[in-house]
Amino acid sequence: MENIILWGAGNRGKVLAQLMDMCNIPITAIVDSNHKLWGKKVGKNIIENPDVLCNKDGLNLCITAAAPLVIEEIREKIKVEYNENINELSYLELIMTIYEKIDIEPLLQAPSSLYCQVIFLKKSRNL
Repeated sequence: MENIILWGAGNRGKVLAQLMDMCNIPITAIVDSNHKLWGKKVGKNIIENPDVLCNKDGLNLCITAAAPLVIEEIREKIKVEYNENINELSYLELIMTIYEKIDIEPLLQAPSSLYCQVIFLKKSRNL
């Protein structure tokens, strides 16, 4: 996986960024519509203006928002304002791909929300 951009610096974005860092999966950028977040950090990454998506090919974008209406708004914004040729990665599929690679031991020292999310995915996968 390469050229991965996360859209959203909320809880889900932070958890995904932590998991990606733990698995040494590079994040090309983290973007957010909220200009108050630009320049702040999530892990090793600085939150950027979504304008970084303009006219770039080969990008894989994961929208980390949970609300379906927000996801649709972001998709439309990307299509109209940025780049309609961006490949969208499913948040849950990306988490599951990472889960396949992850060693559970370090999660015992990880923030509880991260640990809970991975345990939930593990249990749901075994159903």
